[in-house]
Amino acid sequence: MNQKTPTPKRKTGLLRLIEIAGTKRWWLFASMSLAVIATLVQFAPTIIVYEIIRELAAHASDLSGVDRDLLWRLGWLSLGMVGVFGVLLYAASMLSHIAAFNILYEIRIALAEKLPRLSMGYFTNTASGKIKKILAEDVEQIELFVAHHIPDITSAAVFPLLVIGYLFVVDWRLALAALLPFPIAIALMFKVMLSPESTRLYHEHHTSLEKMNAAVVEYVRGMPVVKVFGTVKESFRRLEETTIAHRDWSQQMSRSYSSTYPALLTAASSSLMFIVPLATWLLARAENPSALIPTVLFFTLIGGGFFFPLLKLTFMAGLLGQISMGVERIDAILDAPEVPERATDRQPSDSTITFEDVAFAYNEAAVLQGVSFSASPGTVTALVGPSGAGKSTIGLLTAR
Repeated sequence: MNQKTPTPKRKTGLLRLIEIAGTKRWWLFASMSLAVIATLVQFAPTIIVYEIIRELAAHASDLSGVDRDLLWRLGWLSLGMVGVFGVLLYAASMLSHIAAFNILYEIRIALAEKLPRLSMGYFTNTASGKIKKILAEDVEQIELFVAHHIPDITSAAVFPLLVIGYLFVVDWRLALAALLPFPIAIALMFKVMLSPESTRLYHEHHTSLEKMNAAVVEYVRGMPVVKVFGTVKESFRRLEETTIAHRDWSQQMSRSYSSTYPALLTAASSSLMFIVPLATWLLARAENPSALIPTVLFFTLIGGGFFFPLLKLTFMAGLLGQISMGVERIDAILDAPEVPERATDRQPSDSTITFEDVAFAYNEAAVLQGVSFSASPGTVTALVGPSGAGKSTIGLLTAR
C-alpha cells in the first residue's frame, strides 16, 4: 500500500505572504526597483527647494540681485521631476498589479480545483458564508499586499532615509534635533502594529466577519421557508446577534487605538518642537545669522514632516495582520484532507444507482450503516425515515 508523502508545513504570517508574492518575483523586483528610483526622483524637489531658499536668502536685502534664470531653471527642473516621478510610480504600480492579478488567478484556480475533492463532512461543518468570504474577500486582500504594500513599503522606507541623510548633510545639529521624537514614534508604531491586543483584535475581526457572512447567506437562502412558516423573528435572531458582535468588535477596536494612535501622530509631527528652540539658539549665537537663515527655513519646511511616510507602514501593518489571517484560512482549505480516489475507474453500463452495504460518517459521527438498494432508470425510489436518518446524506452521496 502506497503511503502519501507528508505535506511540508507551510510558512505563516509575513513569511507566507512573501512566499506567495515570490511566485512572481521578477515582476515585483522590477516594481520595487522602479519604486526606489521614483522615490529618488521624488526627493529631488526637496534639494531644489533648499537651493531656491539659499538663492533668495543670499539676496534678501536686494531681491534685484536674485538670479531669476536660475530660479526658473530650478522651478522647471522640479516640475519635470514631479512628472518623471508620476510616470515611474505608474509603471511600478502596473507591474505590481500584473503580478498581483496573476497570483489571485492562480490561488482561485487552486481553490476551485481543491473544493470538489473535499469530503461532504467539510462542507457540513463549514458554513458556506465562510467559504464565500475566503474565495472572495480573503483572496482579494492578497492583492492589497502584492499590488500596493510591496511598492509602498519600499517608498515609505527609502524616502525618510533620504531626507534624514540630507538633513545631516545640511546641518547635523538641527538634524539631531529633528530626530529626537523618532524613538518615541517608533516605539508607539510597534505598539500599534505588533501588540498582543492588536493581534487578538485582528483575529476577532476575521472571525466576526465570517460569522456575519455565514448568517447573511443562511438568512437569504432560508427566506422561502421563512415566508411559508412565518419564522421571521427566529431566523433573524442569528443574523442580528452576529451583526451586534461585529459592531462590538468595531467599538473595541476604536477604543483600543483611541490613545495610542493620537500619541503616534503627535510624536511623528513634533520635530518642530525641538528644531525651533535649537534654531533660535543657534541664530542668537551665530556670527553671521543671515547665512544660517536658509538652513533654518529649510528645516522648518521639511524637518517636521519626514516621519509621516512611516505612518503608512503603521496602516499597512494593521492590514498585514488581517491579510495574514486570511491567507491562513486559504491554506486551511488547500491543506484539508481530500476524498481518496479509486485506483481504477469504472464506466457505468446504464443510469442505475446502486448502494451496496454503504457506511458513511461525518468525522466520528456515523450516519449510514449497511445501506443497500438500487434505483433503476425510469422508476421512483422513495427514501423514508425520521429526521436525521441520513436521507439527505444518501442524496449527496448519489451526486458523487
